[in-house]
Amino acid sequence: MEDKTGLPLIAPKIEGRILTFEVIHHKRHGSSELGPNVRFRVELTGENEAILHRLEHQPDAIKLTRRSWRDPSNRN
Repeated sequence: MEDKTGLPLIAPKIEGRILTFEVIHHKRHGSSELGPNVRFRVELTGENEAILHRLEHQPDAIKLTRRSWRDPSNRN
């Protein structure tokens, strides 16, 4: 199966517990015309948690939580 949502990371950089990177972005969905890259920052906040920030649209942020699918209590 082909991954249609995966994008290569551009200029990834790790400093301590922070990862910054960019991805390419099209001006419109389905368009081949590229707009400016979109920049993100991921801050590790705990052993299984991080916050994803889209830098151009602060305070946009998403809390990320890693779960193990082997643990039956994590299956929703």
